[in-house]
Amino acid sequence: YETDEGLVLLVEAPGIDEERLRVEVLDGHLRIAGFRPGRVPETTRRVHQMELQYGAFCRILRLPPWVNTEAIQAGYSQGYLT
Repeated sequence: YETDEGLVLLVEAPGIDEERLRVEVLDGHLRIAGFRPGRVPETTRRVHQMELQYGAFCRILRLPPWVNTEAIQAGYSQGYLT
């Protein structure tokens, strides 16, 4: 979403340690990568329903040309990357 101050991206990322998140700007694209560990114990016989995916992930978003990539900031709090 856009505010008077600029463009804000909000990424839902529960269960991920901050040190396992990586945010990079490359050639006008924002790359968000990370790793969510599995939460199912190895001794589990059967999973009936799972809402969260786990493992490595990567999302690449094209930034609008007016975005000042030198001013990009990132923060992670309570499962949200902003």
